[in-house]
Amino acid sequence: MFQRYQQSPANHFESSDSSSYPSLPPIHEKPTLPRRQLLSPFYSGILPAEIRTLIFTYALTPSAHPTIPSYDPNSDTCRPGDRNPIIVYTALLSTCRRIYHETYHLPAHQFPHRFYCYREPEDLSPRLFNNPDVYFARLQPWQYEFVTRATFFTQMFWLEDSFPSICGNIYMQNITELKIIIRRGDWWWNERNAQLAIDPYRGEGQNFAAVNEYMKRPLEQRSWQSWGAAFERMGRLRVLEMEFETSEDKRAELGRVVEWARSWEFPMGERGVLSMRKGERDQRDVGPVEYEEVRSWEWRGKTVHWSGECPYCRSHSCRNSLEKCREKSALKRRGEGPMLLVKCCKWTLRAEE
Repeated sequence: MFQRYQQSPANHFESSDSSSYPSLPPIHEKPTLPRRQLLSPFYSGILPAEIRTLIFTYALTPSAHPTIPSYDPNSDTCRPGDRNPIIVYTALLSTCRRIYHETYHLPAHQFPHRFYCYREPEDLSPRLFNNPDVYFARLQPWQYEFVTRATFFTQMFWLEDSFPSICGNIYMQNITELKIIIRRGDWWWNERNAQLAIDPYRGEGQNFAAVNEYMKRPLEQRSWQSWGAAFERMGRLRVLEMEFETSEDKRAELGRVVEWARSWEFPMGERGVLSMRKGERDQRDVGPVEYEEVRSWEWRGKTVHWSGECPYCRSHSCRNSLEKCREKSALKRRGEGPMLLVKCCKWTLRAEE
């Protein structure tokens, strides 16, 4: 059963859809004790237990798939940190029951559970990597508790319309760290080079004017009604990270979005809020709020990252009338795109004062 745990067209994690198999007790729940395996160098006293754990963890660390091609570099889905399908080799779990008992949780725990929300790499199954319900149906229910991290590459329409509906599902209840990545091509109307806008309160990111007006409201006058209110349904979530990516011509727009994002405090019910505030703040404090730093990095995109409208002359039929237009044309001839800016915000759970 445990041969491969992989991200591939077939997507055989450890078995096919778990719902199609009779319910058998997991090996680690069987009452009989495993043999001590004292002849093995892992258990004979030669290696300390800490070294054994490091070896097992390394053996079950995800790596690039050896046979499935890397993602097309000229695509929205290929970016630093996500260029290859991933595989975890799980033959170690079949060695003996004692090793199984020590490692059975690692494949589900270490595997990077990534969802592309209808803009997946061409070699991955759309059915699985666009639909978390289908994806997690292939795991055994007891594995859910080991899925503590997940990443969603979200187009805006999916974030606003679909994301809230999955947050209360059972497979989301043990996630403690969640990452949401909005790529260059994920913003509303990016093909028109529209202004950047995002709205976790009402889900009206496609209406720049409405978002711009709402941004002016003080915190106490904002109401959580959209995807920003959905995190409360994830019972163990402690850290939310969001990456906002766009092209260099929108540097000022991205800065404005991120500055607003720093003020978001996502409600988490009785547990408190997800906040970027630095340190504790007394209700009597009247000075400016201090926020955690925003991480920034840049990378050179590909031609797919140019919008249909030239960002410099604002024309769909650019005639290289400006120096920047000519620079863009030279980059496109070399198969290169704009510099892409990435801003990373991180909210952590804190008790509400």
